[in-house]
Amino acid sequence: PNKTLITLLPVLRSIPLIHFSTDYVFDGSKESPYIEDDTPHPINVYGASKLEGEKQICLHMSHYYIFRIQWLYGKYGHHFINTMSRLASERSELSIVNDQWGSPTWSRDIAHALLFFIQESPDFGLYHMTNSNYCNWFEFAKEIVKLKNLSCTLLPQASSAYPVPATRPKNSRLNMDKFLKTGAPPLQPWQDACKQFILSG
Repeated sequence: PNKTLITLLPVLRSIPLIHFSTDYVFDGSKESPYIEDDTPHPINVYGASKLEGEKQICLHMSHYYIFRIQWLYGKYGHHFINTMSRLASERSELSIVNDQWGSPTWSRDIAHALLFFIQESPDFGLYHMTNSNYCNWFEFAKEIVKLKNLSCTLLPQASSAYPVPATRPKNSRLNMDKFLKTGAPPLQPWQDACKQFILSG
């Protein structure tokens, strides 16, 4: 091994690290929202790889923030709001899964929460970070169609009737109590965030 790297390891391990993980580290079988101390049990490769990342950071770092986020959307990239807006403008009817639950989360709100952690330096560790309140994909889609004034009819559908390459947890609700105990301002309800994002263009 490189002697310089070995010498620097204690310094590198003390540098604060911010890492994003996912709700997919859980299998979705719990009936209530997941807390940080719940035992992970991923049911797809993506969740397993993110969990391994969490484990390696905890093993090798001493100053870190791991944030589990979910159902993310924002100005850039592909996400559910863009996809739903496009499909609902092209079709008169869509079937949307109604038995997978979580919190749609605006990347802008995540950025604001990160500023609090950077500036205030609460205890290092693992935190859940999402917009508040919960919904399923069908309810999220209804909100998008309403805000976009689209005429597409939405039909609720069980995930078992909508096969996908990777199995997804049905309960992805994340408990935010640990995050709030740091004194960080709560992230706004997903409904308000969704409305602001869509109306801002």
